[in-house]
Amino acid sequence: MPKLDRSEWYDLARDMNWQFKYVRDTEVFPEALSESKGIPPKAWWNWDEPYKISYRDYVKNQAEKESGVYTVRSALARSGFFENLDPGWKAAIIAHYGVFAMPEYLAAFGEARMGRFGRAAAWRIPLPVRQSANSCHCSVAGYDPETRPSLPVSSRARALRR
Repeated sequence: MPKLDRSEWYDLARDMNWQFKYVRDTEVFPEALSESKGIPPKAWWNWDEPYKISYRDYVKNQAEKESGVYTVRSALARSGFFENLDPGWKAAIIAHYGVFAMPEYLAAFGEARMGRFGRAAAWRIPLPVRQSANSCHCSVAGYDPETRPSLPVSSRARALRR
């Protein structure tokens, strides 16, 4: 199967709006979840997302990023860098993982909600990809503290592992 350039198919594939015949628009997009702010449904059809990505592009980009992250982590692990850090720096690094993992985790829920209740099809189409990205960022940020044996493990974490 030939691979087309994204510019040849993206606009057609992302513009998947249609008129509902058997259900009211307000039932499909409840205001409490879609937050249209009074903008009429047809006006959303012209919305154009600034960040355009296909799943194919996302997978390729993510594989490259993860390869770089794990390459650096592997080099740092071999160097003994972390083991030789001052305890204060170790604590800061461990806190860093918690600081970034939780917002990424919560952002994935927001992306899921927007993917379902977003008023523009151009909005709904790329959001599952962005949700995957947030989940991936969360797992990358949480990778090291749980797998590095030299890190201190809290009593709660030890209890959960049993």
